[in-house]
Amino acid sequence: MIHERNLPLQPLTTFGRSDGRCLAFLVGNTKEVWPKFKTWLNEQGEHWPKIQNPFDTYTETSIRQATAESFETQTDLFWAADEGERLVSFQRVAEVASVAFLDTALHLSVHPKFGAWVSWRALVVVDSCPKAFGLPELPPHPLPCPIPKEVRDLAAEKSAAAMQQFNAVSGAVRQAAGSTQLAVWRLFLEIRDLVEIGRDEWRFGPEQLEYHYTKNISILQPAGA
Repeated sequence: MIHERNLPLQPLTTFGRSDGRCLAFLVGNTKEVWPKFKTWLNEQGEHWPKIQNPFDTYTETSIRQATAESFETQTDLFWAADEGERLVSFQRVAEVASVAFLDTALHLSVHPKFGAWVSWRALVVVDSCPKAFGLPELPPHPLPCPIPKEVRDLAAEKSAAAMQQFNAVSGAVRQAAGSTQLAVWRLFLEIRDLVEIGRDEWRFGPEQLEYHYTKNISILQPAGA
């Protein structure tokens, strides 16, 4: 399908299957992951501040465990933080699988239920075919754009301004400034908030939002703290 649609995606693992096709599961999270993560954080005791990226560690551990328990065959896991040859555009995968609409101008993946409030964490490629799991060989047709034109136009303007400010600040400055001094991420949050689908019910809470954009572990507090 990557070749058929001429998509800018790297071919994934096929485990040498003759037809070159494998089954893949895209894994994401909504706001409901946060209480579970906070409980896990609490279980780490006094050692959790030494974990470089606690949320990535939690999700990777959970997904690896679920994968091992769910499949007896070979698997290959791709992560949101992967780079180089392992880099996968999860937003494109969600689009191809008709899980979410990808607005390339706004850099937003919009789910029919959760709206912009879903984050893609991993892609689990399995040495099997869809039929083995009772799934169709090909995904349904791509989802239509769920964002009204006037909202897209406004969001596009905000997106261009946000990218301009983001690019004006070097990576070193962003890292040194931290989340409290550098609030460029709030500009991207404004764009996300323009999508009404799922916003009232599924918008991330304040702590999850700031950590999602900044990865600043100093704002984290274990459950019950």
